[in-house]
Amino acid sequence: MTGDESGLIRETSRRALLRNSLLVGAGAVAVGATSALGADAASAASTRLGIKFGAMHDVYPHWVAKAPSPYGEYSERRYFDSHNFIPKDWAAMGCHSHYVTISIRPLPDYLLHNKTIRDNGSGYTTLDGQIRHLLSTCPDHVELTSWHEAQSDNPLHYPKDITADSIRQIHQHMQQLCSKTRDASGGRVKYGCILTGPAGTNANWLGEKLDWYGIDIYATKHLRDSHGRLSRDLIMKRMDGNLAAWRKAAKRRTVSVRITETNSADDADRKNWMQWLSEWMAANNGYRIVTFWGGPLSGHWPPSDTVLDYYSTLQRRYGAKGSAHPSSVLSRHA
Repeated sequence: MTGDESGLIRETSRRALLRNSLLVGAGAVAVGATSALGADAASAASTRLGIKFGAMHDVYPHWVAKAPSPYGEYSERRYFDSHNFIPKDWAAMGCHSHYVTISIRPLPDYLLHNKTIRDNGSGYTTLDGQIRHLLSTCPDHVELTSWHEAQSDNPLHYPKDITADSIRQIHQHMQQLCSKTRDASGGRVKYGCILTGPAGTNANWLGEKLDWYGIDIYATKHLRDSHGRLSRDLIMKRMDGNLAAWRKAAKRRTVSVRITETNSADDADRKNWMQWLSEWMAANNGYRIVTFWGGPLSGHWPPSDTVLDYYSTLQRRYGAKGSAHPSSVLSRHA
C-alpha cells in the first residue's frame, strides 16, 4: 500500500492487521460493463478453469453459506502472526479449505541460521524442521507466504530486521523448502509473497522465481476518479503495473497471481469492484480472490443481500470448476 494508505491500517485482536488498497463494487454498471478486456474475460471464463473465491478464516463458513459457488470450492486466508510460530501440522491449523493461503512470520536470524526454537509438538526444534513437517502433512492446493505486506512503508509495523534484503532471503529459503518437500498428497505446497499498494514501488521486496505473487488490495481513494467514484481504468492500470513487477521478479512472462485480501468499505461499490477484479484475474492467470472483513477498509460481514447474490453470480461466471484447476496440476507436477 502507499504511505497514506498504510496510515489507515491497525491491528485487530484476531489477526494483528487491517489493511489497504481496493475492492468490491456497485450495481448495474458492473453487470453491463463492456470493454475489450471484459468481453475477453467473459469468454475466458467459459473456457478456462477459473477463480476460487472465498474469505478470511473467521468469515469463510458464512461465505460458503450465504454466497455459495456452484462448484463447491472456495479459497481461504489463515494468519499465524506470532513470531517463529509454526503450526504442528495440517490438523492443528483448523483450516476450512484445502485452497488456503497461510501466513507465517519466521524471524530471519532463526530461519536463515538454523537456530534452535521450542518444539511445537512435531519433535523438531528448528524452523526448517517444523516447516518441512508442516508441509508434509498438508493436502494439495495449500499455499504459504511469510511476512505478508513486508515492504518499505512497513504498514504492519514489523521488527527492524525485516528489511528488503532479509525478506528476499526469507522468500528464497522458503521457496526452496516448499520446492523440495512433498505434501501428504504427493504434490507440494506452493510458496509466494504478498505486497499491498503498487507492487512496482516495492519491487526490491519481491522474492525471485516464486510459485505465485499476491496482492492485498482495497477500494481506496487512489482507485477512484476525481468525483470519488471507483474507476475501472485505475483499477486495471494498478493491476497491470503489479503484473509487470511480478513478471520481472519471476523472470518469466506467465505468472500465477493471487488476490489475498480485498474489499470495499462501501457496500454500494462492492459489485463493480469485485466484477472488475474478476475480469482482470480471469485474463491474467489469477486463480484466487479472498475477501477480508472487519476493518475500516473492508467493512463488516455480511454485505447486503444484493451483493451476496452477486458474489454467487461471479462464482458461476468466473469460478473454478473442480479439481482439474491449474493449481492442482501445479501441485502434482512442480
